[in-house]
Amino acid sequence: MLMQLIRKDLRICRLPILVGVAMVIGAFVLMSTMDGLSGVWRGGSIETWSVMLKTAGSLSIITSIIALTMLAGTIFAAERADRSSEFLAYLPPSRAQVLLSKAIVLGASCVLALCVGGGSIALADWLSVDHSVNSSLQIRMRDVVPIAVVSIGVGWCASARFANTGPSVGLGFAAPIVLSAGVLLASYFFGIPNDESFRTTYAACSTATGLACLVGGSVYFIRRVEP
Repeated sequence: MLMQLIRKDLRICRLPILVGVAMVIGAFVLMSTMDGLSGVWRGGSIETWSVMLKTAGSLSIITSIIALTMLAGTIFAAERADRSSEFLAYLPPSRAQVLLSKAIVLGASCVLALCVGGGSIALADWLSVDHSVNSSLQIRMRDVVPIAVVSIGVGWCASARFANTGPSVGLGFAAPIVLSAGVLLASYFFGIPNDESFRTTYAACSTATGLACLVGGSVYFIRRVEP
């Protein structure tokens, strides 16, 4: 039964999943054709491969956040939009099983995106002779992960509440921007001393908000009366 639910969730969420796959592939294709990196297809040096892999891996992680936010904002709302949730309510699966299947789809997508992007960066560091290769686009995972958590968490919670994917995805995209503005205002009024303190505060607030929304959206879905 769980596998059937997972297949159903993959079907209704095929658009954001396909967008994510296209974005990740596009990141690697784009980086491999840029000036200075296109030589990888003509027997380029190990350092050229390292720079290409690290840059493409960083870009793929950033684009994956966009796709994962779309997925989180779609996973409940699309089911209510096409009214398939009403049909599902008359079938044997419990709300907990339905929730578990959606969590597996979203969680597996997050792990896969992290493995592709993070694996490329790790491979680039391993290939680099001095293990300190520089790319034109480098990310710090401790800066990116909180943004991903709050975007996905807010999208998940909004999707559990709304019957339209538009507001859910939009709120997911807006969440890190609104939260950043709030932390900036707080730093102005309370005097957060430097950029590193701002990053730490923003990361803590984003992670806490995202996790709270993930839990809140899940609880709301389990307890809501209407399908």
